[in-house]
Amino acid sequence: MDIKRCTAKYDSSRDNEICVNPPKISGNYYKMKDTLQFIVSSIVDNAEAVHIDEQETDDITNLIITVDKEDMGKIIGKEGKVIRSIRNIMKIKAIKNNKRINISIADSDKK
Repeated sequence: MDIKRCTAKYDSSRDNEICVNPPKISGNYYKMKDTLQFIVSSIVDNAEAVHIDEQETDDITNLIITVDKEDMGKIIGKEGKVIRSIRNIMKIKAIKNNKRINISIADSDKK
């Protein structure tokens, strides 16, 4: 399976290729907020409603995910497996950047 970077959506007629659209780069450093936005937007149905709020306190970066109420279950996953996986991926990125992060999901009152 070949992984390549492209701007097109995944084409199921070419099963041996995966198109990856990474978040925007500032220098050689991907911002953690942009990376989380990319991951969450790829999971949910309503990607336009995804909002990531970033708050920095001392040496900890708090990232708060807000999604549509209908997409909340997709982000949490069965027994919390999806959000746990997202946190683990982001923890790897934080360790590479010598940072500490906390990722939480905001209560959404949208219908």
